[in-house]
Amino acid sequence: MAQLLVVEGVNKGKTFELKDGVTTIGRDSTNSIVFLELAVSRHHAQVVRKEGRWTLEDLGSKNGTRVNGAPITGNVVLKPGDTIALGKATMRFELESESGSEVVLTDRPLADDPATIVRPLRSILDSDEISSSSLSYLDARDSSSPSWTQLRDQQDVSSETYLQLAERRTQYLGILIQVAKELITPQSVDELLEVVMNLVFKVFRCDRGFIFLLDGDSQELRPKVVRYRSNRGRGREQRVSISNTIAQKAIQEKVSILTSDALVDPRFHGGESIQLYGIRSAMCVPLWNKDSILGIIHVDSLLSTGRFTTDDLDLLTAMANQAAIGIENARLAEQLREEVKRRANLERYHTPWVVERILAKQNARMDVVEQEATILFSDICGFTNFAEHAEPQVVATLLNEYFTLMTDAVFEFEGTLDKFMGDAIMALFGLPFTHDNDEERAVLAALKMNEALKEYNEEKPPQYRFRHRISINTGRVVAGDVGSARRMEYTALGDAVNSAQRMLSIVAKPDQVVIGERTFEKITDRFITRALGVFELRGKTNRVKVYEVLGACDRPSVAL
Repeated sequence: MAQLLVVEGVNKGKTFELKDGVTTIGRDSTNSIVFLELAVSRHHAQVVRKEGRWTLEDLGSKNGTRVNGAPITGNVVLKPGDTIALGKATMRFELESESGSEVVLTDRPLADDPATIVRPLRSILDSDEISSSSLSYLDARDSSSPSWTQLRDQQDVSSETYLQLAERRTQYLGILIQVAKELITPQSVDELLEVVMNLVFKVFRCDRGFIFLLDGDSQELRPKVVRYRSNRGRGREQRVSISNTIAQKAIQEKVSILTSDALVDPRFHGGESIQLYGIRSAMCVPLWNKDSILGIIHVDSLLSTGRFTTDDLDLLTAMANQAAIGIENARLAEQLREEVKRRANLERYHTPWVVERILAKQNARMDVVEQEATILFSDICGFTNFAEHAEPQVVATLLNEYFTLMTDAVFEFEGTLDKFMGDAIMALFGLPFTHDNDEERAVLAALKMNEALKEYNEEKPPQYRFRHRISINTGRVVAGDVGSARRMEYTALGDAVNSAQRMLSIVAKPDQVVIGERTFEKITDRFITRALGVFELRGKTNRVKVYEVLGACDRPSVAL
């Protein structure tokens, strides 16, 4: 079952169930879901259920439709947890198992039985007997005809029979080619699993299908897709039991398992779902890629014995192998997309070498630590007054140009951009990774910022020129990822940060670079400085000594 939960807007807290077919959303009362908000068009968007997927389409609305904050064009496949925004109306897409059932693995004994066939994966996938057709072939075939395995094992086989075998190989090959075509398109793991189950139901005459994947941390099997061919049993069946013994044997021993009559198969003895719904035939095959088992595909029939043949088992095994490759590729693609996003976000704040070190960590989170660091603040003098009288686009353009130059200066000396605050900048040196000369790097970055602004002003008309001021302070800080579950930002907190900010507003004058006493002690032999005096900073019990940096000494500084 799929539904939209309203998280913002006039219907906040209300849940709308999505039906198969088309669900329209808009301000007009004829829509399936009505939002009486001005920003919502009369016929704004629609959600469509097709081939196991839920897609969202904007219907040419005036204000557009956004998914996870990004405007959409055309059809977008929805995933559980996606947020859909129509003006101020925001909904969350939620998807529950189609069966409405709890799917569990239960322990049942596995014993030798004539109704049971166990085939090693290697013998199936390495065999030249795997071949196959159009997807309509298996549903229409004569189930009494011999399998290719049976034909192969006969000693005296007619030419006509061999032609049947060749045709069967060709038909099976066609199915595998179709599977490969369906899985070659990059998509998410959830979307790919839905495609796999669609193909399984097209190829095999099963009544139910389940795909389980191994959890990466616990290595426990988790149900990901549950599918019924019809409504038979839906709503009545609250608990679907699948043998954990069979599943684990398939995974650990890399074998495919077929049972022709589950009612007499000792593995299923006492199973609640089997007793209630009369499961007669079942197949369980691993999702196997190289030497890695990702999960299982389990299909069963509620109607008759002997529903599946050894050919079916071999074909489902080959399909599962292709699906496993697709799952691995989808996971790699998702990891790549996530790394691109992480890299793009990190590159806003860190230099390339810092980004590489962060990405090399297994966990992208930056742990909270306490250590010494150097903090740099800068802001534009009189910018608030300028912004009040200038066109907004001019203000934005000038700020973007200024921030670009200042960020380049910070990054040149391997500092970290903490944040932009209006027309101000906060940067960190010695975080998240330290150097032996972080204080020197901060001062050199400040001098570079002054030089860059001077060159910038020379290219601008007088009305677009401005001045800035810079303060630098060194001390103990607490730094790391800070924020909420929805948004985390890397930052530094502490008295050293507060002092640097107050030095900027109380002491620094236009074009000045002022530094605190701890910074002065670290760089005094490498820069020309002068004492500005002792100042009282708000929130500080003791008065602080502040110095101005006039320039760098002629002698070489520590190598950067």
